[in-house]
Amino acid sequence: MSEHSPPFCFVRVAETMRSSRERLCGLRTDCTCDRVRRKMRFQLKSLSHLGGLHKPVRTFPWARTAFFVLLAITSQPVRAQQIVGAPPRGECEMSLETIGPSWKGLCGPVFGNEQPTTLTATQVRSLPGGAGRNAIPTLVLVAKLTGRPETSDVELEFYGEDGVIRTEGPGWRVITVINQSPTRLRFRVTDTAAAPNELDRRILQKAAEILATEAVWDRADTRDCAADAKAWSMYCALHRASIEVTGGFHNRRPCIQILRLLLYERVAEERKNGRKYPHIVMDYNNDPQIRLADVQSAFTEAAARINF
Repeated sequence: MSEHSPPFCFVRVAETMRSSRERLCGLRTDCTCDRVRRKMRFQLKSLSHLGGLHKPVRTFPWARTAFFVLLAITSQPVRAQQIVGAPPRGECEMSLETIGPSWKGLCGPVFGNEQPTTLTATQVRSLPGGAGRNAIPTLVLVAKLTGRPETSDVELEFYGEDGVIRTEGPGWRVITVINQSPTRLRFRVTDTAAAPNELDRRILQKAAEILATEAVWDRADTRDCAADAKAWSMYCALHRASIEVTGGFHNRRPCIQILRLLLYERVAEERKNGRKYPHIVMDYNNDPQIRLADVQSAFTEAAARINF
């Protein structure tokens, strides 16, 4: 063996160090913890005796390079795809439990997570966010997506080969079914936002009807919508309209997202001047410069933007 090439045992040490790091840190992406460093220092000291040659490290031209290669290996985060059985990025796979209508599974990196997330779901008849389409879904689930940095409540609605996953963060995203059976389901979460449909247009039209006069317009919105309210803000008019049209309400429904975009366009000049709109529907409603005619035209224009 040439002294310029590392012996086979060097490769074995590198593999051992890598597997040791994964075993010690698991899924941690910041895995440079002290216990790993201590273990790596101990293993690196053995480089001076690789292959039983018992020569100082400095006598081997490859040893210095080996040291830095091993250091680089142990400094790299353990990627989510290295976990056996983890679905690829953007995909989820679930299986139906034998007892009860519960599904459990795993998602690859999705919605900004760089690690797999667990998905636990329960089959229901209807979703808190209301019906997504004017059609009968093949499967409806309420679920929790558990990962870092937090656990998210999601809703899933399947219509044969496609459907929608609803979240409070990224909003509504289209999902496509990869394969399914009575007890297993694999689907892909796309980056495509769910398109609005006839239900979304009807929600906006109904909201305009609810907020028809000054007498029922709440100019001090807090986004707290009481079921027995006698006056409504823009947000609460949307809330009530969505319940009446679809049976539920979801803050990121496509029609509400369209309205938000329209309102941001209307206050573009104020935003340039530094005015903040943390909750654009509420803030627009509460603006003393806004008149009921502005509210009505916003609903009408948003409804006109829905094409399907």
